[in-house]
Amino acid sequence: MVKDNSLSSKILDIVIYVSLILLVIVTLYPIIYILSVSLSSKTAYEAGKVVLFPVDFNLGAYKVVFQAGTVPRAFVNSVIYTVTYTVLSLLFTTSMAYPLSRAKERVPFKVFFSKLVVLTMFFSAGIVPNYSAELTTVMLVKWPNAQSGAYGTEIQTKANTATSATEFWQILTLDELFKVLLNE
Repeated sequence: MVKDNSLSSKILDIVIYVSLILLVIVTLYPIIYILSVSLSSKTAYEAGKVVLFPVDFNLGAYKVVFQAGTVPRAFVNSVIYTVTYTVLSLLFTTSMAYPLSRAKERVPFKVFFSKLVVLTMFFSAGIVPNYSAELTTVMLVKWPNAQSGAYGTEIQTKANTATSATEFWQILTLDELFKVLLNE
């Protein structure tokens, strides 16, 4: 690597380092602030004393959250959704990529389906169907359950999993993998 020791290069290095340091500060400060507020007493927060570090250290907020039992349940839901999405994604992607990796003679309409898969990379359904799906989810799930405090994220996550279970790049990668493994 060639090191440029000119004045303009040194100035550019300084500008880059200052920009990166500012970016790190702007990114980390809200996280540190939220952590400090959660570890401070309610009176210190309401008085505006919490700026960067916790004031009147208190774990009361964490006791309330974990006693409610929502965090452990949310963690279990996250694990269930992750495993379900992974299994469905592998199933759908593999079932599309394997036939596409076979010879043209063995798979009818292979060229058509290959072009169809590539076409989805360039054209999505757009913002209107996504908005419509979100609005339907809000109307059917979130509004009726607003009184009970439920938000309907389970149904929304299941819908998102079903619609995005096959991605173009996953199919393309598995298609190439099958070609290599099958020596075709």
